[in-house]
Amino acid sequence: MNSFGKKLRECREAKELSQSDLAKLLNTNHSIIGKYERDEVKPTIDVVALSR
Repeated sequence: MNSFGKKLRECREAKELSQSDLAKLLNTNHSIIGKYERDEVKPTIDVVALSR
């Protein structure tokens, strides 16, 4: 089973977005996107809800 981070990276790359592009769309920093993709941290439910 894919982790959240692996799935996030697959989706981001499928949309041809950089980590910085995705961060701008989510109003966050590119470093947090990297941490999500490396499964160092997981987004809170509030962050997930806002990204819909």
